Amino acid sequence: MHGVALAEGLDGDAERRAWHGVAEVLYRVRQSEKLEGATDFLMIKDLHEPYVAAARTLEDLSYRFVETEPDMVLGLDPAWRSYDDYLSSLASKYRNNVRNGILKPIEAAGCRVAPIQDVGTVQTDLHRLYLAVHQNAAFRPFTLEPAYFAALQAVAGARFRCSAIYREEKILGFLITLADRDLGIAYHVGFDREAASELPVYLRLLHAAIADAIDLGCRQLSYGRTALEPKAALGARPRPFGVLLRHRQPVLNKLIKGLLTGIEHVEPPERNPFKKKS
Repeated sequence: MHGVALAEGLDGDAERRAWHGVAEVLYRVRQSEKLEGATDFLMIKDLHEPYVAAARTLEDLSYRFVETEPDMVLGLDPAWRSYDDYLSSLASKYRNNVRNGILKPIEAAGCRVAPIQDVGTVQTDLHRLYLAVHQNAAFRPFTLEPAYFAALQAVAGARFRCSAIYREEKILGFLITLADRDLGIAYHVGFDREAASELPVYLRLLHAAIADAIDLGCRQLSYGRTALEPKAALGARPRPFGVLLRHRQPVLNKLIKGLLTGIEHVEPPERNPFKKKS
């Protein structure tokens, strides 16, 4: 979960009370911001097991739960010590597709994948590439500032990786991976759309995240809930996601409940790119 951390060992009533504490915090934030304008809509995201049941007790406070597109999560075999180990685990068809459709075209174009050790030195470039992706999204609740990336690296420290695709000295794309205990999170991505129209930049970045997550010692890699097809081809599997929503106006909140029941989300494709185990 992003933004909420529950103490370990909570269960039953204690866990439900903790979620009511979250709702209380949101209420106080909304009340304190009245001088700057009203906050009409509240959202708690993204919820997944094992937190959903306890979080849904907030339905007593008129929050509405709605399932969204799933989080695509790739399991990382503890035996994998490098990206090459991941490649070797793929069935020949998928491995050849990766090499011929992703790795070789990037190399043939004179590009290389390399880590960015200090993102603050290239934060203007990263922000430009981030905006190229961000501004294409239909839903943009906020926009990051250029200095954010260096601040994130400073806070995350050793749990931070940033891989970039370079053509000579120009950065064509980047992907930031964070480690949350044994879960890697492919957190921020940005790429040059003109370059991506000619080269598999985005797909190469998804593979770079695998190498970074293995290097971080992760056992799972969360890719989020967009671009389900290419992520399924990597071996990622869906983990159900949902959000809790509430409007401050009771009448509108009742209308929201009716609207939410009509929302449909995309189901991920079934893929198993790995060798069959004997």
